[in-house]
Amino acid sequence: MDHSYYATIPKTRKKHKHCHVPQCKTIQYQDDVSFHTFPKNIILKKKWEHALKMNIINSTNNINVCSKHFIKDDFLQFKTTNSPRRRVKLKLCAIPSQNLPKRLFERPTPSPLKMKRVQRAERSTRRDLMFKGGKENNLDSNISPERNNTPSTVRRKIYFSSEHKEVPGEECLCEHLPLDEDTAVEQNTESSVTAIDTTSKDIGIQVDPAEFLVINITLMDLIKSDSDINSFTGLSKIGYLKDIAKISNILMAKLQYTIQFSLDIEMRICLTLCKLKLNMSYKSLSVLFGISDTSCKNYFIETINLLFLIFKSMIVWPSKSKIEKNLPSCFTNYKETRVILDCFETTIEKPKCLNCRIRTYSHYKGNNTIKMMVGISPDGLITFLSSVYGGRASDKFIFVDSGILDKCTEGDAIMVDKGFLIEQECADSGVKLFRPPFLGKKKQLSTKDGIENAEIARARVHIERAIQRIKIFKILQQKVPWSFLPIIDKITTVICGVVNISRPIISESGFNIGRNDD
Repeated sequence: MDHSYYATIPKTRKKHKHCHVPQCKTIQYQDDVSFHTFPKNIILKKKWEHALKMNIINSTNNINVCSKHFIKDDFLQFKTTNSPRRRVKLKLCAIPSQNLPKRLFERPTPSPLKMKRVQRAERSTRRDLMFKGGKENNLDSNISPERNNTPSTVRRKIYFSSEHKEVPGEECLCEHLPLDEDTAVEQNTESSVTAIDTTSKDIGIQVDPAEFLVINITLMDLIKSDSDINSFTGLSKIGYLKDIAKISNILMAKLQYTIQFSLDIEMRICLTLCKLKLNMSYKSLSVLFGISDTSCKNYFIETINLLFLIFKSMIVWPSKSKIEKNLPSCFTNYKETRVILDCFETTIEKPKCLNCRIRTYSHYKGNNTIKMMVGISPDGLITFLSSVYGGRASDKFIFVDSGILDKCTEGDAIMVDKGFLIEQECADSGVKLFRPPFLGKKKQLSTKDGIENAEIARARVHIERAIQRIKIFKILQQKVPWSFLPIIDKITTVICGVVNISRPIISESGFNIGRNDD
């Protein structure tokens, strides 16, 4: 037996083409599979990278994409397909749309600034191509038909439609694109196969216009009526928004604002009032106004400071003569009333500081709250708003600390609820106090006390209605974030100002007949 060994030379294995798309295992020599390289157009190349989830830094000449990632309409259709070695070619604007790679965490969407740059580049490219196309049309009209039949003058037309299919005879809506040398040679061969004799054949390629036209619709485009603006912002009329914007522009000019904003003043005011009325998240507002959530937060804080300067002038302490001219019929027995007072609370986030927890805890609500006092004139207009206090503060403390007695003169009257134990303070200032009588140790109120209780309740109900309008703004219905406390005084001032310019609380029928309007 021969035990000799023979050395064998290993054969070099030929590398096959394969698809470089992630999660695709297509290799060469499979049935009906062709391979294509990335386009040279920068915009189209970026669309390929985005669709295939590939971030290509180096050259794309050796990166192949198989035909499984395209639809049938993305390929050029030839009349003669008998040749087995005919090269399959893609249309100029074909983009991969089939068997795309999937991953758990998608990349974040590009910033609005980057999207604007891409859109600006696309518009510039289309304008340049249209300008060149117009020149070529003028030159082609002066060229003889014999020259138009030469392969070097073959042009390709681009049609815009919703589907990728050929539409012969349709008028071109774009421009003529001159072909490079490689494409011109391929078109020359194609023209000889299809036997084009006297005229050059234009290949119609249709592109979805949605790829080139991006329409940014914001909330301001959807607001068409007074009910729409009231639902989103709390303003009763669209004209009020424009008037506030005009005042804001004047105020910004006096304050010499140097900040550059991407939104105009009307949109910033609408964004701020939407946050107050609906308490939407910054992410939701960013979708409605087409900016980032960080910009929404910055715009809200910046605009609330501007609106505070405007709306604080709408909370006016009226003179006694104006109150007497606009006295409702329910105040016939209480003509000396200068202001009707009441307090309301709203919950806040539980603070981390123990001292803050103690100061903001309300035994009445059983939660951490903030508290403020609101005063209205007899005709229902908000005329006084105190600073914001912790929920532990009593009504009496807020009344004394707010300094409202300094606004009243001797002989005026104040109407309050039973919770205001302020008899001594009012007596010292010479101010009358209208308050519902206490039952005390009695089993039942007397007839006189019962009538007085009903009349005061009928007059005091308007302060409850005013507070109800303030609480329509959901930022005060839900838990107020701890980060809003530094600007909570400005927020409540803006809300009370919006309530003052909305529909009156008391209708015309509630006033005395024959009253004189100021």
